[in-house]
Amino acid sequence: MRASKRNLGNRASVEVDWFGELPEAHLQVFERHTSELEAAYLMFSVSLDEAIGLHESGFLTHSRQGLTLTAALCGHLNQLLENLLSCMVAHCQQYGTIPSIKPLNPRDFHGNRSRFSAIKSLIWHGFLRSRNSQFRNKIDSLRSMVRKIGSDFCIAVEALVASQGIAVDSSDLWTVMDVGHFDLNTCFRESVVLLKCFLMVLPDDELRPFQEIGKSPSPAESHVKAKAAAIGKE
Repeated sequence: MRASKRNLGNRASVEVDWFGELPEAHLQVFERHTSELEAAYLMFSVSLDEAIGLHESGFLTHSRQGLTLTAALCGHLNQLLENLLSCMVAHCQQYGTIPSIKPLNPRDFHGNRSRFSAIKSLIWHGFLRSRNSQFRNKIDSLRSMVRKIGSDFCIAVEALVASQGIAVDSSDLWTVMDVGHFDLNTCFRESVVLLKCFLMVLPDDELRPFQEIGKSPSPAESHVKAKAAAIGKE
């Protein structure tokens, strides 16, 4: 018999779970993941702001140098998100633990590709009847968005670094990075809410297995992280 049966009911909504209180052990796991993500996002955001500021002030060489670091920090954040989302899916597949789900809102995204992905995810959410399928749909959508945003971000950085500020130091590339930053923040916040809801229904005896899954290497190699590393060598 499970030590807790929090995952057996359908009484909760995302709003109720988000404002609910986690048991101490679950709260520690939540705070560990969120603090790690917050730190990674803050470093990425500050680095990008500095690069933008240098560019606007005319320090193009220093700006491009800063972008190389920013791309690597973007890759680090994306890898953390990929690992977290993968862990929740893997645990769901093995134990059947499913949180309350709220579909993605396309209005929360600025990029066309991200907004289209959110619309597609929203439509599928309406067609899918089981909470398990809805959960997998949202996780898959977030993982796909994070990869695409990261890839577009690194491609823009690569173009700016390679240009030496001569031909393609264009506002369009900076816009890609700015929009990507916004949408990646949305994915990050959605993932944090999803984690809180997941831990709210995670039985006590499943907490350690969930943590063990999190210690394992990610099943998929991060394209974004590899791309950022390649830019850094140039």
